[in-house]
Amino acid sequence: MPMHVNYAYLLYKARELSPGGPVLDYGCGAGEVVEAGVSRGLDVWGADSFFCGDPGAARKKGLLGDRVREIKDGRIPFETETFSLVVSNQVFEHVEDLSRVLSEIHRVLAPSGRLLTLFPDRGVIREGHYGIPGSHWMPRGSRARYWWMLAGRSMGLGALKGEKPRSVWAREAADYLDRAVFHRSRREIRALMEPLFDSRFIEDDYCAFRLTRQGHPRLARAARLPVARQAGNELFRRLSGLVILAKKK
Repeated sequence: MPMHVNYAYLLYKARELSPGGPVLDYGCGAGEVVEAGVSRGLDVWGADSFFCGDPGAARKKGLLGDRVREIKDGRIPFETETFSLVVSNQVFEHVEDLSRVLSEIHRVLAPSGRLLTLFPDRGVIREGHYGIPGSHWMPRGSRARYWWMLAGRSMGLGALKGEKPRSVWAREAADYLDRAVFHRSRREIRALMEPLFDSRFIEDDYCAFRLTRQGHPRLARAARLPVARQAGNELFRRLSGLVILAKKK
C-alpha cells in the first residue's frame, strides 16, 4: 500500500531539515513514519499517548519500548534537548492542553531545533473526522451539533458511516467531537506558540510537494510564486488545514 502523502511529506522534510537526526514523530500511532524513516536510513523515533486505543500495532511491529515510547502524564519519554526535529501529523487538534504539549516539545528539542506539524484549525470548512462541513463550529456539548450532523448525514454526507442508523452515527460522531477534538483559531494557535517558537505557515511548500509527487512540476513551481502563495495558502487552510514550521526560541 502506498504511503500516505502526509507521512511522505514529513519524511521528505526530515531529510531536508535534519538529515542526521534524531527526529521525533509526536503522536506516532502505529509507528508508520518511524518504520519508514528507519528503513530510509533516518534516525526517527516515536512517542504517543495512545488515547484512541492500545499500542498493539506498534507492539506487533517490535517498535514499542524501543523506537516508539508511550507518553504518560503528558511527559515525552526522552531526555531534554534530544531531537533536532519534531514532526506531527493530525495530532494537535486532539490535544486539550496544547500549551503543555508545546512546552514538552520545546523541552526535547535541541537549541534551534524545529517543529513541523500538520493539523486542521477552526477555519477549515469540512470537519475532517466525520466529514460534515461546519460541524466543528457548533458549541461543544450542544444538541445543535447532533442535529446538524444528522441533517448532513441524511443528505448523504459524512464519513465512517458503516451500517449504523443515521441517528446512532450522528450521536456517536457528535460525542466524539465533544470529547476528543479541539479546533482552535489561527490566532489562538499563534498565541500559544509565540512564547516558545518562531513559526511560519508553509502550506505552499506542502502543496508543491504534492504536485511534484503527482507529476506536475510546473504547477509545483507556480505554487511557490508570491502571486499564488497567499491565495493558495488560504485556500488550502480552508479545505484541509495548517502546515506550520516552527523554530525553537
